[in-house]
Amino acid sequence: MNDDGPKDLGGLIGGLDIGKLVNRTDEEWAANDAKIEADRLAEEARFKERERAAIQQRLLAGGAPELIVEGIYGGTFDDGTGAATCLSGFEDDDRRIRILSGGVGCGKTWAAVRWLGDHGGLSPMFLRCSAFEAAGRYDKELRRAWQTCSALVLDDLGAEYQDGKGNLMADLDELFDTYSTRKARLIVTTNIDPTDFKARYSARILSRLRESARWKSSNEADRRVGK
Repeated sequence: MNDDGPKDLGGLIGGLDIGKLVNRTDEEWAANDAKIEADRLAEEARFKERERAAIQQRLLAGGAPELIVEGIYGGTFDDGTGAATCLSGFEDDDRRIRILSGGVGCGKTWAAVRWLGDHGGLSPMFLRCSAFEAAGRYDKELRRAWQTCSALVLDDLGAEYQDGKGNLMADLDELFDTYSTRKARLIVTTNIDPTDFKARYSARILSRLRESARWKSSNEADRRVGK
């Protein structure tokens, strides 16, 4: 039978001792508030840890170097590096390709992986240029991966072997063309300066990059020296 009549207040509050609540001292209320805040902070910390673990797994699944991922999320990465500041605001830039140039050991790869973790979406990808060159047009699975990932880091452009048939140039041209029209973002790290870059890559590639890319250079010294 459905009883829509008035309910007994005592039955609704169960065994709640109103007297204890009313008669709490200021110290007891303060202790209760402190416990509530401590519980909130603990839950927030657990949430952040789960979120950080999920980001790490996404980066590792996307090919990011394990030691760099561990270092970044283990607290050994300095967000104030010149390379890191070169990527500041890239997620909001109207140009979707960022060329990150700098000397050996200045932290380019670390900064790129950190950006990928913070802003690279659910399927970020990290790809060494040497692996990109070796795969060429024959690794259809890899090509499909970099064509569809949520963000890509192409690491160490300029260290690759330049074939005499122009295959790498054709592949790079396709890569830059793809990211000039995608919403996804592409970070390219390189040790070479703009002058050498222009001499090394084709006019077609340079033309695409003038329209779709922004060049940023880090002048920071080799951070590995002295370690």
